[in-house]
Amino acid sequence: MLRKVGLPAFRIAVVALAYFLAGRLLSVVEVPEGYATAVWPPAGIALAAAILWGPSVLPGVWLGSFGIHLTREAGTLPALWLAIGSTLQAAAGLALTRRMVKRANPMDFGQPGPRALLVAGPLSCFVSPTWGVFTLVVLGRIAQADAPFNWAAWWVGDTIGVILFVPAVLAWTAQPAEIWRRRRWTLTAPLLACFIGVVAIYAFAQTWDRREAENQSREHHKVIAEAIHREIRQAAENVIGLGSFFDASNVVERDEFAVFAAPKLERASGLSALTWNPVVRRSERAPMETAMRAHGFPDFTFQEYGLAGELRPAAERDRYFPILFIEPQKTYESLLGFDIASEPVRAAAIERAIEDGRPTVSRRIHLLQEIGPGWGALLMAPVYRKETPHRSTEERRAAIDGVVVGVLQVQKLVEQAVAGRETQGLVIRVRDSDAGAGESLLYGKEAATGEGKPDVLEWSAGGRRWQIEIANAGPPPRAESAWIVLLAGVGLAGLFVAFVLEVATRQTEVERIVALRTRELGRANDELQKSNIELQRFAHVASHDLREPLRALGAYAQLLNESADALTPDHRKFLERIVHAAHRMQTLVDDLLALSRVEGSVATMSAVPVGQLVDMALENLEPRIEAAGAVVEIGELPEVTCDASPIVQLFQNLIGNAVKFRRPGVAPRVHIEGRRVGRFWEFAVRDNGIGIAPEHHERVFEMFERLHPRERYGGTGIGLAICRKIVERHGGRIWVESPPEGGSVFRFTLRAEGGTE
Repeated sequence: MLRKVGLPAFRIAVVALAYFLAGRLLSVVEVPEGYATAVWPPAGIALAAAILWGPSVLPGVWLGSFGIHLTREAGTLPALWLAIGSTLQAAAGLALTRRMVKRANPMDFGQPGPRALLVAGPLSCFVSPTWGVFTLVVLGRIAQADAPFNWAAWWVGDTIGVILFVPAVLAWTAQPAEIWRRRRWTLTAPLLACFIGVVAIYAFAQTWDRREAENQSREHHKVIAEAIHREIRQAAENVIGLGSFFDASNVVERDEFAVFAAPKLERASGLSALTWNPVVRRSERAPMETAMRAHGFPDFTFQEYGLAGELRPAAERDRYFPILFIEPQKTYESLLGFDIASEPVRAAAIERAIEDGRPTVSRRIHLLQEIGPGWGALLMAPVYRKETPHRSTEERRAAIDGVVVGVLQVQKLVEQAVAGRETQGLVIRVRDSDAGAGESLLYGKEAATGEGKPDVLEWSAGGRRWQIEIANAGPPPRAESAWIVLLAGVGLAGLFVAFVLEVATRQTEVERIVALRTRELGRANDELQKSNIELQRFAHVASHDLREPLRALGAYAQLLNESADALTPDHRKFLERIVHAAHRMQTLVDDLLALSRVEGSVATMSAVPVGQLVDMALENLEPRIEAAGAVVEIGELPEVTCDASPIVQLFQNLIGNAVKFRRPGVAPRVHIEGRRVGRFWEFAVRDNGIGIAPEHHERVFEMFERLHPRERYGGTGIGLAICRKIVERHGGRIWVESPPEGGSVFRFTLRAEGGTE
């Protein structure tokens, strides 16, 4: 497959895919309304690929970056330019790394390559943020005021991605491979853990920041909503108070109405006008028009609400609710005579107020041009004739004298309520919850894309439920403290990576030196082994060559001693000494040869019953045992894995010493036993001989050490040294004890699982 596609093309595809997938996975920590993320591993992947495979893979970086920005809805043109910035950054990092480290992989052979990565990586990360932020500002994708924050966020994300992921990727191809193979996960695992920790800390800080911002925003929204609510409540209380004024008075003149209404309008900023609308029957219409004209309103006439919203002469109806008094009169004098019952919404509110016998709020209405723009509502308080009962609905219909109306201009009310408060970036809506869909909005605009979830304050007034909704217009506020934490994380991550790289590279360097020294030591051991073999050969030849003249010397001296009758006693004594010395020399040569065989022999391990080995040793010692009248007792002995021939010699030496070093007049008695102690078998050879003083327990195992004169007990002093060599080659140890009852106990251990050291 690679032959058809070509290795460079395959590498480009691998880099593009790795860059794209890593970028999409990390989009969860993307900066709101930005083009950067808190941690950006693709920057590290791009630089590592460029270092390993050279500039030929840079097109893969461009493809991967272009794909990411295109899927993030950056647009084709911005994606093209942003991908160029990512590619230039990887090229800059490669150039800096090559300038500082001449080898292909900076991680090869340890120092100083890894240190260079901590310098070249962060420096190269200035390229993509600078290029990208400049491009986005020019294209109008981000505001110029947001450029510094986006640049810093971009650099932080790329830098963390580089210092964490470049060493992790390069470690998998570093040389020497046999050493780095053991170090890869040791290095990669802490770096991945650091990456996960950085992302987790940022996510936690961001969540905490947003929660705090949401709490502060919610409190701010609540303050504004309560201010609007207070204004609406004040307006309603003023209308109710005006209604109570009419209830308490027999007749209210125009001047009295003006005096009572003026301060209420000043206190309630949302009230544009207060009116008194008496009920007028058809028969009363003409007299009222005449009376009003006579009292200074020559143009007074009954008016009604037209289809286009204009005022027009009222049609003939049975009952009217014209504006008789209005404040401020000078401003709205043209509205005198307007029959509020001529418009369906106003008429419905009047009927509900009359029937319920309490203040009522109308549905939203179009305010008349004289009042002002926007939606409004009417606050109505019914006034009944005092002499007429109005307990039931019918009685209230018959007893109605008129309604006091407060014209609520919602836009003016909200603007007055929030005056002097911070409302930038907020969306404020006032709704009538009881109105149908499309007719509930009293103030503000419907929700737009990107708007946050609103906080809602709801209350009931005048038989209707109103809501105040306040939401943030844009995305949630930036987690500023989270980015401060992340910026500090860049330094901490750098120090952590520097420490991990230092430890890993030093260990690698130490292991490389140890491996080199081990190979040198192996060669030296081979040479030493060859030398030992030569020395063993020499010892064998030398012992053979020495034994022949010694044997001849002893034989001829013996013959001379037996055949020469003319020899004097002194001469015979001299000949006996010569024979004895030759015999001693031959024994010494034999013992030295036995010792050299123990040291230079290759162990042949096999499972053997120890009892059989003891029997072989006793068979070799049978003449000496019989001559001494010795008794040998053998207890329970196990099967062990050992080199059989040296163990036979071990038992032979120990039993032979027990027979030799006997007390005068006492027949030797030897007891042999074995027991399991942990991972070892412990064997004991106990005798009733002359014993060994405690101060000599270590000395007896030294070469040529003798505790008694040669004339009393013969031997060369090598036997116990040979025993220690045999035991140590089997991974055990040997020692002697002096029991209170006399004699000696030689103990030694052999590994239960067998083997030698």
